[in-house]
Amino acid sequence: MKKDELIENVSKTSGLPNIVVTVVLEALKGEIIEIIENGDILNINNFCTLGTKTMKSREYIDFVTGEKKMTESKKVPYFNFSEKIKDIARQADFDL
Repeated sequence: MKKDELIENVSKTSGLPNIVVTVVLEALKGEIIEIIENGDILNINNFCTLGTKTMKSREYIDFVTGEKKMTESKKVPYFNFSEKIKDIARQADFDL
């Protein structure tokens, strides 16, 4: 599903005009970006958790030179669905 289709479906379901749904979706997107930038966590009960994690530095081998090197630690975004959503997906009958 594309963004336009999502907006159309939410508009039909909620009875709100497309422009209102678009404004809310853009505001939500902006808030999520701000949460990630601030290193906060967003928890939407029975749906998902989203935030950032710090990946530790680790040693790896450069296969071209054979040298052992260290990666830098860095922050990465993460997204986890709730168990309820995972159960719904497991029970869904669809082909991949």
